[in-house]
Amino acid sequence: MPAPEVDTYTRPALGHVLRTIVRSMLATSPPNVAASFVSAARGCLTQSLQRGMAKQSALFETRDRHGRVDITPSAKLSGLLAYTRTLYGAGMGFDSIEVLSGVVRATAGLRWDPEDRLVDVLAAVDADISQAIQSCKEELSGGN
Repeated sequence: MPAPEVDTYTRPALGHVLRTIVRSMLATSPPNVAASFVSAARGCLTQSLQRGMAKQSALFETRDRHGRVDITPSAKLSGLLAYTRTLYGAGMGFDSIEVLSGVVRATAGLRWDPEDRLVDVLAAVDADISQAIQSCKEELSGGN
């Protein structure tokens, strides 16, 4: 009987697949495994938080568009918001509030129109702040 063919093209693992595998592994492991995993994840997030806090000036870009200044969120802001979601998702609400407060401070002095794209981004920041506050409450009630 011949050996089965091996596909030489290796497909990269997708994020949602890895997430499912990790969740399943943690759900079926003893509690100390999950606690160690959370501790390691928080350690990695804390290190990356210390390495690079947001520079407020780089979060928004201004462009002259037909005689008026158009303020748009930068790519750095999108990455920073994703990072804060990771923080509060990992139960690090206070750290995420610290980062999100820097985003709010970066809007000081900016003016925008109600139909600007920035309004939607700021609404998302508002929702992130609400989620981070909830994470803070859970952090306090959990004794972390």
